[in-house]
Amino acid sequence: MKKILFRAVAGFLGLAWLFSTHLSAQQLATLNVTVADPSGRVISQARVALRNVDTGAKRTDLSSGAGIAVIPGLPAGSYQLTVESDQFSPYQAPLTLTVGQIASVPVTLGVATVKQQVEVQGTVQG
Repeated sequence: MKKILFRAVAGFLGLAWLFSTHLSAQQLATLNVTVADPSGRVISQARVALRNVDTGAKRTDLSSGAGIAVIPGLPAGSYQLTVESDQFSPYQAPLTLTVGQIASVPVTLGVATVKQQVEVQGTVQG
């Protein structure tokens, strides 16, 4: 009798744990960002940052060789997405995530413009 009661309690606790883990995972959102250049080629090692507008909490990731960055476990709310990579213009956009959402955001980074300033100094002889 004790074995049956023990198994029933252990089974109930195991199911309760699995159920609570599943519910807590549904309370959070996941952000998938695909980073590419204007020609559609993926950009690896792009810096992806997501800042919660209300709390200021910041999460970051680097894009993979496939140009994908994944930031899981995000509370629902308003965010500011920033993506940067050397030799490309930075990207910024507001983003709202909802409970349980898996958001996919394609980002195209523009080629950075180079600013050059030439200063010529000298004297005029004449």
